[in-house]
Amino acid sequence: MPEQKRAPQISDPTSLTVAANIRRHRERQGFSTYELSRRLNDLGRPMTPAAVGRLERCERRVDVGDLMALAVALDVPPVTLLLPASLRGDVEITGAGAVNARRVLRWSQGREPLRYPDEADDEESRARFLAMWLMASTPGGRGFDMTTEEGQRALIQALKEGAWGTEVSGGDSGG
Repeated sequence: MPEQKRAPQISDPTSLTVAANIRRHRERQGFSTYELSRRLNDLGRPMTPAAVGRLERCERRVDVGDLMALAVALDVPPVTLLLPASLRGDVEITGAGAVNARRVLRWSQGREPLRYPDEADDEESRARFLAMWLMASTPGGRGFDMTTEEGQRALIQALKEGAWGTEVSGGDSGG
């Protein structure tokens, strides 16, 4: 009698979150696995209803192309599938361990580093790291363009909102 292959169980924190979010958003919209499969097929990313079920049961990995197509099919931003439904307390992030959920959200939005490297142990080295991180945190590596009023206003607004652990009050935002 041939040995039966067992489906791989995917257990890293981010994959578990993605699987739960796929199911949550599919059910929220009232889609069956068949309907989600049809939507994915219509988008040019064929996936059988059984494959959708395997994703939701952590028996099949979600690759980057799947993630993007699923986000389109479910009408949510891709980051919505990656982050836990609740942003309270600490959340487990693959490769990072337990991290404050609000910090994870700001990191996913390109507003704050997830953490500073150990060697950034003084104000100057943290500022250098942050400047490089901000430049790399947007497509094209532009970060905040400080040569434009729009870039300056965006940076001031981000600081006022507490990005990067800052608190800025008063002053004119330039607008």
